[in-house]
Amino acid sequence: MQINSTQAIGLLSFVSAALAAATAFGVAGQGRRSGRRTWAIIASIYVLLAVEVFAMTRHQFNRVIGGWLKIEGSYAERGTAQVVLVIITVVVAALITGRVVLRAPTRRLSIARGSTAAIVALFAVGSVSLHASDAILYQSIGPVLLIGWLWFLCGFTTAAAARPGLSSPRS
Repeated sequence: MQINSTQAIGLLSFVSAALAAATAFGVAGQGRRSGRRTWAIIASIYVLLAVEVFAMTRHQFNRVIGGWLKIEGSYAERGTAQVVLVIITVVVAALITGRVVLRAPTRRLSIARGSTAAIVALFAVGSVSLHASDAILYQSIGPVLLIGWLWFLCGFTTAAAARPGLSSPRS
């Protein structure tokens, strides 16, 4: 299996974020049980994202669904359902992200939660596979697709937030 530059930047970003979150989990004191649990969840999410980018399961899933819709003769009508799914996904993701970020006990957890929620939302929107959103997310910016740069931004933001120094409680 050959890994392209977009997958490579995704793997690098997600593995780095997972390692940083795992380190933050290890460094967090026992008195911060919810913080430790959150770092463990964030690390787990990034590990799963790295596996997904390597295995490309969302693309395989989309091919299976597309094939099934073609057999059923419904492929041409899927556009409206996809638009509705994208809108629902974006609205739900925005609501969840807002709630998750505001409930974080520290600034660094707020940042890490927000960037992790954003990357999960990006994967959800990409999984719906609306051709219009795909045209945006999968355009080349240099040797890497836009989606890869967004993965990098979210992974880097999470990894940076996991570093000690941003741990002041929210005021």
